[in-house]
Amino acid sequence: MEVVQTFKRVLKKKPVLAVTASSACAVALVLAIRSSRCRHTRDHDGKCCGYVDFDDEGNLTRNPLSYLFGRFGGRLIDELYLSFNYSRLHHFTYGLWGAEFDLCRLIGPHVRDFPSPDLDITWEHEWRELEIPAKLRPLAKQQKLYYRDGWFECTLILRERQSGIPFGRLLPASSHLAHIRWVVPGSSIIDVSDLPRRDCPMAVLMSANGQEGYSARQSMVSIPLAALHSMGSIILENPLFGKRKAQAVSTSGYFNSVSDLVAVGAAAVDECRSLVQWLHANGFKYLASSGMSMGAATSTAAAATCQAPCTNASFMPAHALCAIWMRGCMSTVCNFEALRSARNLESIERTKLLFESLLEIADMRAYPPPKYAHTAVFVAATDDAYILPISSFLLHRHWAGSELRWVPGGHVTGFILFVPRYVQALADALNRYRAVRDQELTDVRSD
Repeated sequence: MEVVQTFKRVLKKKPVLAVTASSACAVALVLAIRSSRCRHTRDHDGKCCGYVDFDDEGNLTRNPLSYLFGRFGGRLIDELYLSFNYSRLHHFTYGLWGAEFDLCRLIGPHVRDFPSPDLDITWEHEWRELEIPAKLRPLAKQQKLYYRDGWFECTLILRERQSGIPFGRLLPASSHLAHIRWVVPGSSIIDVSDLPRRDCPMAVLMSANGQEGYSARQSMVSIPLAALHSMGSIILENPLFGKRKAQAVSTSGYFNSVSDLVAVGAAAVDECRSLVQWLHANGFKYLASSGMSMGAATSTAAAATCQAPCTNASFMPAHALCAIWMRGCMSTVCNFEALRSARNLESIERTKLLFESLLEIADMRAYPPPKYAHTAVFVAATDDAYILPISSFLLHRHWAGSELRWVPGGHVTGFILFVPRYVQALADALNRYRAVRDQELTDVRSD
């Protein structure tokens, strides 16, 4: 009744607005009902609206409520958020391809073809207690959590020493040290100066574009994962973000040049992979790489190429990093025309092909599925304007046996409303991986 009374007051004061709004809702409802009765096969660009689920052939179905929420509470909010963030500034406008374009073309294949360097991590302090938020305490399995900060040299610097190729020039000096925070459940700590128990599952958490510092991932992912599921995680800062940001850079999430984007992507994949391998070398048995949005793309690439066995759980993943920058709404804030003019290319299509080739390091189509792909769990948004749902589906289909879960809405609403589902997916992936590894060990002993 309150809704009816409110509508009557609006109708009395602003009749045109009320009639327009009610007509739009009626039309949307009719379209949603009609669309729920049919299926559509998406094209390779994902140009189709309203999604709920895909079958094995790439066909999708949708229902009215999910359609309405997705269209008006998901994609529209994504587009508004994008226009607000990039109203005056487009990617690659000033730096174009970058001063180190030749190095930029070398780093992707080098990271792909050569194993990640071994890490020497320096810890800044012993384990310190971390407070559990009041809302989690009634459900928490752990009454104490601990964290530890550390750093190591960027893997591009380590590769430069090994190969003699000056990959360090791709990043500013502020990014030459990689900063991490390790969050673990209290039950895994035996000595405050030692590593946690080796049977505690661990995940390496990669950041989304523009996500700086530890606080967001710590509060949204690491603390719930440790308190509710007794699992640990390492939060890694990406190059050019947070503590690793150059002083001259003021806009978070903005890439001045293509070389910056390629260097961040390659370094993120390499460092994630090195951290997983460091954990494995130190005796940890149950490992995962994980991330959200752009971090999902780099974490899946790390899992696909990692020498150490691990699983993956990602929130709003793409089958390739180029899918984020060339298929979704991010493609509208990339200055491809300036890039074309800078290298005298004949068309925008040729420019995009060159751009796509530089991001091959995080293209899942270039790698076979990892050994434990069947334990991976992905969570995608049904009306994501940044990472089109078809891209998440292509990754799921390529990783045979993996699970793909859907949440309604878009990219922004996914971050606001559905991160707990991502945390549950990460816990489920680690539990599945643990069960598979334990079964393998049992089979070996029985033989």
